[in-house]
Amino acid sequence: MRLVGVEIVGAIGRRSGRRDWSITGVSTDSRAVREGELFFALPGERVDGHDYVLAALQRGAAAAVVSREVPLPSEYADRVVLVPDTLRCLGQSANAWRRKWGGKVVGITGSNGKTTTREMVYHILSAHLPCKRSPKSFNTDVGVPLTLFQAEEQDKALIVEMGTNAPGEIAALAAIAEPDMGVITCIAETHLEGLGSVEGVANAKAELLDALGPGKTAFINGDDNWFDFLAARHRGRTVAYGLGSKAQFRADGLVPTERGYAYLLGGIPVRLHIPGRHNVLNSLAALAVARQFGMDPLRAIERLADFHLPEMRFQIEHIQGVCVAFDCYNANPGSMRSALETFRELSASGRKVAVVGDMLELGVHSEKLHEELGNCIAQSGVDALWAVGRYGHAVARAATSTGLKGVVRHSEEYDAVAEDICEYVKPGDALLVKGSRGMRLERLVEKLRANAQTA
Repeated sequence: MRLVGVEIVGAIGRRSGRRDWSITGVSTDSRAVREGELFFALPGERVDGHDYVLAALQRGAAAAVVSREVPLPSEYADRVVLVPDTLRCLGQSANAWRRKWGGKVVGITGSNGKTTTREMVYHILSAHLPCKRSPKSFNTDVGVPLTLFQAEEQDKALIVEMGTNAPGEIAALAAIAEPDMGVITCIAETHLEGLGSVEGVANAKAELLDALGPGKTAFINGDDNWFDFLAARHRGRTVAYGLGSKAQFRADGLVPTERGYAYLLGGIPVRLHIPGRHNVLNSLAALAVARQFGMDPLRAIERLADFHLPEMRFQIEHIQGVCVAFDCYNANPGSMRSALETFRELSASGRKVAVVGDMLELGVHSEKLHEELGNCIAQSGVDALWAVGRYGHAVARAATSTGLKGVVRHSEEYDAVAEDICEYVKPGDALLVKGSRGMRLERLVEKLRANAQTA
């Protein structure tokens, strides 16, 4: 059992008179808190952690950090720390632990590919030195501090994913994590509801570069349209990776293989056994970070060869003879284009069928960008389309007008589409299922599995 000496920054009241706890970890979920952990009671839109302080303590939490008085039985009275703001305290305390820990932090952001790149970096680097990474997509003002608290004294590196849907958020996350190097995967139309425009997205992602400052290294996609803008924003060393002429860390001789891609990196053969040309770029970023840590290139490339994609990122599963590619974690115009390009590369003896859900958080641009998605689908070579959600009509209309001749249907209701698809697809077909996380299109894959078990 590890013990972490956590300074509770901003503590204004505690009956024992100390500000430090020797704890086994930090939690914000009373249902998952473990023996010896420090519980932060965070207020939320739907639930308030203060209502679950007693439950957390009864489950074995060493103490609870609160921002208002909570009635408790007397035996728990000395296990509560009062602070002005529990969320702010979580971030500040995580920053104090990050400084005490003293290892290297790699910050990763971008419109697409953050999680895959994070997992690639960790998969490769963990063969070279002890390290940790963000669990799942802990890329928010809660997730980043919790990630930092995972770092143990023996760890030399921590790979931290950083997300945003509003200006200033990455700057705040970077102030907590204090990254030593950063990766920006790409800039695309995402979270436009909060960021306003693609330029707003670029400015938000560039906050990571501002936090790095002089003397630190940024790894930036040299093929991205916003590369020059981002490179000019960084005051330290920039490593461009990609397939084009701007890349110093470049993949040469790229060719598709049965399982993914092969390319040369500095004359060394590289095998990437996952689909998607965009993942070649993600792999270059991961290999560049590994080199920065002094990892032997051959060992890094060897590790990359057995990398597998994270859950719900273009996972391929064969269900009753249907090749199902489901990418249901998130969706924006850039990731939709990448998914359609990858789907086009899949071989199928039957038809190519696409089920797409709404791309969320695009604000006033939603209608136009869903129409553009319909155009893209029509040009991608699919034989049939089902569009699900509020903007399904825009997708379907644009796909039809652009020339998609096969079946084109749309519905705001998932259930109707699920029934249609289960009846429509046959052995030999390939099915793409792609939509924003809020659309929960993985339910379609679950239904296909369930039907297969009862057939």
